[in-house]
Amino acid sequence: MMKKILSDKNKICSIVCIVLLVAVMAAQFLPYWHGEFVEESIQNGQKVTVTDTALSVAEYVWFPKDHVNFGRWLGMEAATADPSASADIDLNAFVLVPALQLLIGLIGIVALSIKMGKYQSSFFAGANGVIGLIGFITSPYLKLGSLWGLFIALDALLVVACVATFAIGIIEKRKNRIV
Repeated sequence: MMKKILSDKNKICSIVCIVLLVAVMAAQFLPYWHGEFVEESIQNGQKVTVTDTALSVAEYVWFPKDHVNFGRWLGMEAATADPSASADIDLNAFVLVPALQLLIGLIGIVALSIKMGKYQSSFFAGANGVIGLIGFITSPYLKLGSLWGLFIALDALLVVACVATFAIGIIEKRKNRIV
């Protein structure tokens, strides 16, 4: 009876990890930075000016060349908010975190889906949460986003869910040895 209860709790924790991983990945596509970003490009041989008022993390991470002026704006905002930050934005300073979170999140969802209820499968969810916490707390550019608190909360919840899954799995393993 106790074994079934622990197994069910572990499955619930696995499902929570999957939901949180999907939420972190989906949040990357929500408007994150807000301001007025004027971008100029050439389309069909004509110069086109586009004004954006919001930009998502994913849009900037995957298409940085489409948002050159945004990069300049972000660098100036970061330098204003934190004097230690450079006004010349270093794309590698924050692109790595969202890219890793997307990749590790996909691996985590697959691992948790295949090995539902196995505590070892939540490793990728925990790694995703730790990488997100470190990245979003240390990057002056990511701190400027309107959803910064949401990412911190989701990443912290991922770490807690991973620890809970491991704890339940270890307790279950010990119970099996005693019985």
